[in-house]
Amino acid sequence: MFRGIELLEGTVLRTIDVNSQQRAETVKRKVTGRLGRRATFKHAVIQLSEKMLEEMASSPPDSRQAAVRQSSEELQALPEVQDKLREMAAQHWEAAGVAV
Repeated sequence: MFRGIELLEGTVLRTIDVNSQQRAETVKRKVTGRLGRRATFKHAVIQLSEKMLEEMASSPPDSRQAAVRQSSEELQALPEVQDKLREMAAQHWEAAGVAV
């Protein structure tokens, strides 16, 4: 997995995370096209997705992650959300030609 592009815009460092080399090159071209010499490509960090998952699993969740997780669980517990998810799954499998 391609981890990110770091750009120096004026005196502000910006990091752009993408998930492929192709997307990284596309982003770099677009940023360079818009900012010209004001944007300087610094370096790229390439990290395997397996390693990222290991790091996430071994690090304790911060308060923001915990709040997002709780909010997501509360949302998914709503009956109307569960109904919609079942409907979307049925539509997906029907479109794929699988009897539901």
